[in-house]
Formats: sequence, structure tokens, C-alpha cells
Amino acid sequence: MSMAGFYACPRAVTVYKTKDPAVFVLDEVCGMMLGMLWLPKSAWVALAGFLLFRFFDVVKPWPISWVQKKESPSCILWDDLLAGVFTNLVLRAGLLLGAPTLFARLGF
Repeated sequence: MSMAGFYACPRAVTVYKTKDPAVFVLDEVCGMMLGMLWLPKSAWVALAGFLLFRFFDVVKPWPISWVQKKESPSCILWDDLLAGVFTNLVLRAGLLLGAPTLFARLGF
């Protein structure tokens, strides 16, 4: 999927005549897929993953903000892939630290 994204990014910039076209969402799809890669399939993990991905995609902590400032059309995809990596790492840390047990104790 990411290979298709790298192929499509320059074309999307040309067609929509903007650096990061809002109507081009393949970058978000690829980033979210990476964010959920090899994690347990549950509604809570999916919801937490979506919220974390949106957080990282909007706030853009370093190095995501640094990548987004680059002029290359492929950076449209790279910033979302990095947001996906951050999402995946935070979810993994939460799972290792016992977040499912905490949610169960809270009644979720």
C-alpha cells in the first residue's frame, strides 16, 4: 500500500496543485495501517490507535514536523508513516505496561 502511496504522491501534487492535498487520503490510510501493524485486534486498540494517530498527525512532534516541511512530494506520505510508527510504539508500550488490565479494572 505504501508503495502505491509513494507512486501516487507526486501525481496528487500535480493534479491538485497543492503541496499536501486534503482530498488525497492514501497517506493517512498507510499511516494508520502502520500504526496498527502486528497489534491485537480489538475495539479498544483500534480506537486508541485512531486517536493516537490523529493526535500525532495533527500535533506533528519532531521529527514529523521536520519531515513535513521538506519540499519532496513523498514527504506527504513520510509524515503520516512516522505518525503511524509513533502510534504503534505508544500502543505497544501501553500494552506492555498493562493498559488492558487497567481498562478491565475500570469497567471498560
